[in-house]
Amino acid sequence: MLQPADAELVRRRPDVPELGAVLDPAALDELVAGLLPDGLPRPAAVRAARVRLAAGATAELTVDHPAGRHVLGLRAPAATRENPADTGGAEGPAPDATAGLAPPGWPGLLSDPGSGVTVTAPTHDPALSAILRVAGSPAAYGGPGAATLHTLRFRQGERWTGRIDDAEGRPLAAVRCRPGGVNVAAHIALAAAGIAVPDLIRVNRFGVVSTAWLEGDLATARDGDDVLAGIGELLARVHAVPPPRELPAPGRGEAAGAERAAQAVGRLLPKAAQRAAGLARACAPGPEDGPAVLSVGGAPGGYVATARGVALLHPGRARAAHPATDLAAAAAARIAAGAATAGGGAEAALGPLWEGYRAAADPGFVEAVRPALSRATAGALLRIAHAPFASRSPDWPERIGALLGDAEALLMD
Repeated sequence: MLQPADAELVRRRPDVPELGAVLDPAALDELVAGLLPDGLPRPAAVRAARVRLAAGATAELTVDHPAGRHVLGLRAPAATRENPADTGGAEGPAPDATAGLAPPGWPGLLSDPGSGVTVTAPTHDPALSAILRVAGSPAAYGGPGAATLHTLRFRQGERWTGRIDDAEGRPLAAVRCRPGGVNVAAHIALAAAGIAVPDLIRVNRFGVVSTAWLEGDLATARDGDDVLAGIGELLARVHAVPPPRELPAPGRGEAAGAERAAQAVGRLLPKAAQRAAGLARACAPGPEDGPAVLSVGGAPGGYVATARGVALLHPGRARAAHPATDLAAAAAARIAAGAATAGGGAEAALGPLWEGYRAAADPGFVEAVRPALSRATAGALLRIAHAPFASRSPDWPERIGALLGDAEALLMD
């Protein structure tokens, strides 16, 4: 049964006919089961996460199948969009390599010709066919002993993140795949500067990067002082590395990101549309933000606490951006997680992470970052304001409103 807020959203979006089925767990079970050919086992449960709503709806599905748990992708197009004609999928390689990527006997890209809804396993996503190269030769991307692949994240048509294990289930490598080429210039520059990053195993021109698996605990916004301070120190060292010329220079990207975030809020909560748009304008980067640095994302989830200290999980996300960007992302993540409040300002929200950054960064550089920090944190909160809906929190309207309020409070700091 739909939650009241979801039911209201479905009522306002008749242009996405299957939105109600995506948001209602029972209806989602029926939707996926109805796409399966006769004779295939019905999933025990289907759950949607990372739901996005624009012209249509997309979701990452966790499917509990008799053979285990799998991650699939779903797209529910708007009624005005042309439905996909191709309902077939790419043929997968040997089943021993792909056992963790699709339920046994999964027939390919499933599509409902009437609604245009598609559900696919990563190995059948035509936009990410490079996954088949990894599955066809796991040792080339995971090293000796590589045996099976497992999906960690999957956004149909856009990106896939997986793990390569050995025959005993021990992780060997992380693999990321997205359409188009790969730029590892920042990864190489960080490694050359002595920054703790995972070793590169293989890169190919089809959009695949594999790196050695980092043993440790994924950092969180609620971690202790030592881990947070370690992230701050690492960020200071990253910001001292000149951005490689291969990275695009910062421009309207950050402002456009805030505008897109405001539009996403407006689609979910029309009454908050003007409020979100005003925040996007107020958070636009200014000339006082200083020169561009190598930005890797400051949210704690992008770091791993290893036996040797904090390491950067995914250098491939690096870009050239204003210096407050990473710190703002970390502050926003702590506020959103309830580990800090916006009332004391961005520096207080960062807590030990800010102290670690100050201790390792050039003092003059720290002072140059300070004027933009609260404004940048307000922008970071706006960018993650849709997250309560995406993660399917039952009180997502209230939580989105609270994040917008936190952003507004920071702008008054």
